[in-house]
This record gives sequence, structure tokens and C-alpha cells, in this order.
Amino acid sequence: MSRRVIVAIPVVFGVVVLASSFASAADPVVVNVPFGFTVRDTALPAGHYEIRAIGNLDEQIQVRSLDAEKEAVTMVITRIADARLKEPEVIFDKVDGAYVLSEVREPGIDGFLVHATKGPHSKERVRGEVKSAHNVKRSS
Repeated sequence: MSRRVIVAIPVVFGVVVLASSFASAADPVVVNVPFGFTVRDTALPAGHYEIRAIGNLDEQIQVRSLDAEKEAVTMVITRIADARLKEPEVIFDKVDGAYVLSEVREPGIDGFLVHATKGPHSKERVRGEVKSAHNVKRSS
């Protein structure tokens, strides 16, 4: 086998894996949040939301209300290792009764950390569903 073919095989494989990873990340998460919360400096009411990574390198998270014309965008602080989830979840930090969007996690891909609370707080997890053009995985 020629040296070019030996070098090209891992490169092609890497591109295919990377492309499928980006395709997965493009699927939005739909979640019903039972409480009001903030994303950066934007207060959002309880309701149904579509959350998706945006930007060339998924460097931002867009949170769009499906019930009202409200939306917020925040920067991704870092990616979080894939937690081997069976369904997506959105995690909120709760401080003094107020909720702040903290993490967005989808099965099969690395999650997104968008807010890190310093000091005492608790976590509230809300399960969601992945919305894609081909299928919708519903949570139980």
C-alpha cells in the first residue's frame, strides 16, 4: 500500500467522525422548564424552550421560547465530557430561589457549560427531548 493511502485513511476517518459529531450537535434540545430562569442577563419565564448550539464552532447557546417571542444567547464557557446520557438534560443552578441556566447536555456528544455559580447553590435537572429533522426522541 502506498504511503499516501496509509496517511489518507486516518485523515478521512477523522473528518467523517468530526462531521458526524457536528451534525449531532446541531440538533436542538426541547425542554419544558417549570420555573422562571435567567440566561446571562435575560430573565425568561417558565415554559417550553428550544436550546441549540450556534456559531461556527458551537461557541454560543441560543435559548428560544416556543410559547412567547423571547430569546437569549450566551457564550459557552467550555465543553463538558459526554456523560453517557440516554436523554438530554438541561441543568440550572439555584441560588436563593433564583434559577440560572448552567449546562446543556445531549446524549452522544459533549455537553456545554454556560454558567458556573461560585458559592453555595443546588442543581435542578430538567429532562428534555432531542428535536431533529428525522426523528424526535421523547423523554419519559
